[in-house]
Amino acid sequence: MNRTRISTLIILMVITVFIGCSDFYTYEPVRIELLSLENGDILKKNDDVYFKIIVDDTDTKPQSLIIDLKNSKGQVMASNTLQSPEINTELVLNDLINKNIDLPYGEYSLVFRLSTGQEVLAQNECIFFYVNEDYSISGVWSYPWLIEPKDKALLIADLKIPDSLNPYIRWSQNGVVIAKGLLHDGFDQILWETPPKEGVYSITVELFPFAPPTSSGYTFDSKTSMSAELYVSSPVRGKAAEKKKDLFYNLFEVYLHSKDTLSTSNAAVANTRLKKPKIVLNDDIIGFKLDGNSGFICDDLIVPIKNNRPRSFNLSLGITPQGEQVSKTVFYSYSENGSFSLRYYFNEKQIPAVTMTINGVTHTFVSGIDTLKSGRRVVIDFSLVFQDEALKAVWKLDGKQVSAAENAFTESKVNQTGFSIIGGGSGINGIIDTLDVTLLEDKDISLLSAPSGPMLAKRLK
Repeated sequence: MNRTRISTLIILMVITVFIGCSDFYTYEPVRIELLSLENGDILKKNDDVYFKIIVDDTDTKPQSLIIDLKNSKGQVMASNTLQSPEINTELVLNDLINKNIDLPYGEYSLVFRLSTGQEVLAQNECIFFYVNEDYSISGVWSYPWLIEPKDKALLIADLKIPDSLNPYIRWSQNGVVIAKGLLHDGFDQILWETPPKEGVYSITVELFPFAPPTSSGYTFDSKTSMSAELYVSSPVRGKAAEKKKDLFYNLFEVYLHSKDTLSTSNAAVANTRLKKPKIVLNDDIIGFKLDGNSGFICDDLIVPIKNNRPRSFNLSLGITPQGEQVSKTVFYSYSENGSFSLRYYFNEKQIPAVTMTINGVTHTFVSGIDTLKSGRRVVIDFSLVFQDEALKAVWKLDGKQVSAAENAFTESKVNQTGFSIIGGGSGINGIIDTLDVTLLEDKDISLLSAPSGPMLAKRLK
C-alpha cells in the first residue's frame, strides 16, 4: 500500500514539473482572465464583458486595476481605474467604463494592468471589433464546379453584408493564406491557381469587419469564417474531352478576360464602366445576375474568326429571365475597325434574335421562340453555318429545334481584333449561367442540315 502511494506521488511530481517547464503552459499566480471576450470577437452597443482577477497567493493584495480602451492607432478612447479591486470573483466591464460612450464603429483593444504600488502584477490585452450590424458568410464555392490540376478556378464567397460595411476578407488553402483584401476591392472572389496534384483541398474564407491597421494583417482567426472541401481531379477523357476541345469560349473564360475598361479606338466603349454583376447560385448552377446596367467587357471577340474569316459556330445560352426583356441585349461583339459585329438580343416583341453585320452587309435571324416565362431557366442554342454562298441559322429551345433560316452570303475578310460586352447598358434583366461558343465541324453541320420537325427533335434527344 505504501509503495503504491509513493509511486503515485512520484508520478504527480513528474507531471507537475513537466507542466511547469512546458511551453504549452505557464503558471501565473496572478492573472486577469477574460471570460466572455477573445481576440477577434464582436461587441455591440450595451454588450457586457465579464472578467476575473485570479490571485492564488492570499498574501498578494492588488491595489489598482487600470483598464484602457484604445483604438486601432493606439489612442486611448476611455480609461478607468478601480481601486482595491475584488479578486477571484466575476466582474463586469461595463460597470467600469460608461457603456453610453459614443464610439465610432471600428477595431479596438482593451488593455488591463493590475498593480500594487509600482509593481505590475498582471497584464492582459484583447482586440475586438465594435459594430452594431450583423454580417455573415452563407456559402463558399468554385466556378467552374469541376477543377483540374494546374488550372484556374474562381473562388466565390457569398456574403451577407450591410451596405455601410467594407469588410476585410482573408482566403487560405489548407491553413496557408493565399489572398486578402477589402470587399470593395473585389476580394469576395479570387482567382485560384489550382494545385498540380489531384486531391481534396480545404479552402477557408474569413471575414473581419474592418481592415487591419497594418499591412501584415491580423494575427488571430476571425470568428466569422467558412470552409469548403474542393476536389481537384484529372482532366476528363473520351467524348467529354472532345467536346471541351471544340469549345471556343465559355462564360468563365469570358469573365476571366473581362476588364474594367478597354484600350480601344472606339470612344464609346473605351469610356464604358459597367457595374459588376453579382455571382449567384441558381438551382445548383453558378451564374451572373444582370440588372440592365451591370455586366462585363471582354477584350476579345467571343465568336470564332480564324484567318480573318468567320467560322461556323454554335452558341448555347443558359438564361433565367426576370421581368420584361423588350429590346434588351444579351451580348454584343464588335471588331476594332467595324468590319464585323454581332448582337444577340431580345427584340421589341421579346423574341430572341441575332443581328450580324459583315463589311456593311447585315443579316438578322429571329428565333421565333415565344416570350420566355420570367423566373424559368431555359437553354437557347443558336447555330450559324458559313457555307460557300449561304448562311444557315438554326434555333433550338431546350434541345428542340424551333426555326431555321438561310440567307445569301458572300464571303469576305474581317478584322478579328475586337471586344465583347455582356449585359451592360440596355442589357437583359436576369441570370446568365451558360454562354458556350463551340466550333462546328462538318459532322455537326450535317446534323443541322437534317430535316426539321419531330425527326430532328428525336435525333437530338
